[in-house]
Amino acid sequence: MSDRDRPQSADGLVVICTRNRPKDLAKALAAIGSTAPALEVLVADASDHDHIGLVNDVVRGHPHTIMLTCRPGLARQRNQALEWVSIERPETPYVHFIDDDTEVLPGYFDAVVTMFLARPEVAGVGGVVLNHPRPRHTRIKALFLLYGRKPGRVLPSGRLTIGHYPGDEAEVPQCLPGCAMSYRWAHIRERRFDDRLEGYSYGEDLYFSFSLHHDYPLTIAREARVLHSFSETNRLSRNRVAADRVALLHRFVRENRRYGLRLSAFWWSVLGDMALKLLDGIAHADLDSIRESGAILRSSWLTFLSPLPASIERAAPKRTDS
Repeated sequence: MSDRDRPQSADGLVVICTRNRPKDLAKALAAIGSTAPALEVLVADASDHDHIGLVNDVVRGHPHTIMLTCRPGLARQRNQALEWVSIERPETPYVHFIDDDTEVLPGYFDAVVTMFLARPEVAGVGGVVLNHPRPRHTRIKALFLLYGRKPGRVLPSGRLTIGHYPGDEAEVPQCLPGCAMSYRWAHIRERRFDDRLEGYSYGEDLYFSFSLHHDYPLTIAREARVLHSFSETNRLSRNRVAADRVALLHRFVRENRRYGLRLSAFWWSVLGDMALKLLDGIAHADLDSIRESGAILRSSWLTFLSPLPASIERAAPKRTDS
């Protein structure tokens, strides 16, 4: 597509990172096409050889959609997409990140752009996820610093109180939902996602938006609504996610102690998380919850003995020219 042929949209550009999910991608693109047919979409794909052809077929079936072949790893794919934007679309006003298993509902992009126009100081706008399950046992979780009263806040333990539930939208969140987050390009053109993260890249959305919010305000657009279906393809097991969470949040807390995060609070939350999953597993004869508790214990011990290398400078990675 030449510069002459491609759409020039004041509403920005959509980025979808995907891997081996042609069916999910097709649904996501169809939803975007029905609500914003003129909006350009960049598909940052890291599929295996057996799926590349299927993903290509999906991309070719949607107008104004471009394929970018990437190295696997969500944080890496997001960064490669941002590098592409900086070279190919440096004039775009906004970059909208939508997950490949997320369907935007009518009016989503209008609501996001309206928020950007109404509040020029805002650097990022998040959507409202209609079908995410609400957390259980919030009072006990609050005791262990696993949850808090104010939506969209990062607690001293490094844990997050969700700020994108319908009816409980955070007005001034400290982070945005990775499945539906948009950024003003002028405010992020020199920033990048944490390129130390590999594969599933747990926490990449939290780390990026939490760093950004210290320089610019973020918000949630209440009328920007999505459905996030949590595709089973390429999704890590609960045990693996639980183990990764301990190691990566431990580093996140150490790198952000200047913003009020504390290791004592982190370890207290880990103890609570492990205990709650164990008790829940015993009460409901749920072996998966019991195994998850064991995974947290093992990862905690390994993290205590050999924590991931941390650097304050890497807490807010900037663009690196290749």
